[in-house]
Amino acid sequence: MPNLLANFDVIPQLHPSFQFIPGVCVGAGAFFASMALYLGYFHKKWIQWIAAAIVGLVLPYAATWFWFRTTHPPASAGLLQLYGPTLLTAIIMYLAFMLWHANLSDFTFDKLAERIGTDNYGEANSKWEQVTYRVFWVFGAVALIFVLLAVIGGQ
Repeated sequence: MPNLLANFDVIPQLHPSFQFIPGVCVGAGAFFASMALYLGYFHKKWIQWIAAAIVGLVLPYAATWFWFRTTHPPASAGLLQLYGPTLLTAIIMYLAFMLWHANLSDFTFDKLAERIGTDNYGEANSKWEQVTYRVFWVFGAVALIFVLLAVIGGQ
């Protein structure tokens, strides 16, 4: 969809050699908008999280667009140059959302250590769970050995 809009000049194309980059920005924005709406539903703070969802939807594209308009990367720009602004914006937004969630949840590092110490989620309790865990562990180890041998044999 972003490429279609960019081809009809509804939104600006960020880089001529990478036609799909608006889709990456919009994908990141959609993820953060849905994350904001979920956290808003979880904390019953709809007004704050609707505003955060709007920012989360627009900010990755706006930051990348601003970066491209000010730096004018060449057609031979690498992936880090192209995705750097989106990646940096995504990391900052994720950390901001997690800190906001932690503040609203009254969550501290002491409480985190206590919860991790008492958490036994995912541990195999029954006999069939333990057997299943061991079987998949063996399959995974064998698959990693085969991949390692293929890499070594290919050189």
